[in-house]
Amino acid sequence: VDTARGLDDLNVVLDGFRPHLVITMGRDGAYGHRDHLTCTAFIEQAVERMPAAARPRLLEVVFPRGLFRRLHRRLRRHLGEELVQALEDDAIGVDRYEVDLVVKIASVAHKKLAAICAHDSQLFAGEPGSFLGGSVVPKLLNEEWFVHRAGPELPADATQPLEGL
Repeated sequence: VDTARGLDDLNVVLDGFRPHLVITMGRDGAYGHRDHLTCTAFIEQAVERMPAAARPRLLEVVFPRGLFRRLHRRLRRHLGEELVQALEDDAIGVDRYEVDLVVKIASVAHKKLAAICAHDSQLFAGEPGSFLGGSVVPKLLNEEWFVHRAGPELPADATQPLEGL
């Protein structure tokens, strides 16, 4: 992969869209997933290359520490580093005090379940409750956690990603 070319292409897209907000996965890739890690690294670098005045707010979706620890271990054991990067257990997830924005989503949990259903290859018999082994699904339906990485700061009392923009 030509990293410089990929960053140039991504910056062309960002310049064309001029988004106020970009959301990507956290730096742990949720559970060390290489595609998530690569996407996050590219997004961070592309935003960093933008002129400061043009940078969108960059938020990364993060999860509670330990939520995906068992999944990470299981996938590493069965799939190896081709898919899942080796990460220390304490590098999977974040503690609540590290979170910059919490969005309450219980009222739209049905939409979150629909998004989970879009991951058909990771479901057993199309059942959203089976996603990523099933035990994490209930923990994904009440709140979304975000860490601010770049661009305009969030207001101290923000409850939504676009507040203050």
